[in-house]
Amino acid sequence: MNFDDALVLLGDTAFRLGRYGDAERYLERAVSVAQSPRAEVHALRGINFLRMGSVPDARVSFERSSAIDPADPVARGGLAWCTYLEGEPTEALVLLANIDESRRQFSDDDPHRVWARDQIGRIQEHSQKVLWSDRFERKRLLNAWFTREGAGPVVSMVDGSVRVEGVFQEDGVTWVHREYPA
Repeated sequence: MNFDDALVLLGDTAFRLGRYGDAERYLERAVSVAQSPRAEVHALRGINFLRMGSVPDARVSFERSSAIDPADPVARGGLAWCTYLEGEPTEALVLLANIDESRRQFSDDDPHRVWARDQIGRIQEHSQKVLWSDRFERKRLLNAWFTREGAGPVVSMVDGSVRVEGVFQEDGVTWVHREYPA
């Protein structure tokens, strides 16, 4: 075992333990002392950067991995996620579909194909979500908000906020809600 292999193993262990800063230090050192560049080390480093929330650094690592091994599915998947996180979901879907397509010679349960298809589904589902907000800038509850009063506390609108105030006079409920279709 070479010194860089030991560093990669330590980096992988730290990554699996959730110690991403430690993992980065080991992996950075492994890259600097390696006799020849290794795609899997750059790909692991990219995943670690994603866990640390650094998309630009992750992209650089995944691009280095892809330059060494253009067929590496981990690097290709990482680049797809970077693309998605950078606000390009359509391009990310294309990159993920390319992973699935390029691995057609493997079985349908190939882990990289399964992962790519799962991520496509997640992104498509997320893209279909609608952001809805209600600023409550009115005196009465509208937009399909429902209230139930009768046990004491009452529901009112005050300065754009919903307030439920009062003391229960008897057993019962007071609530405010809105239903959303699934």
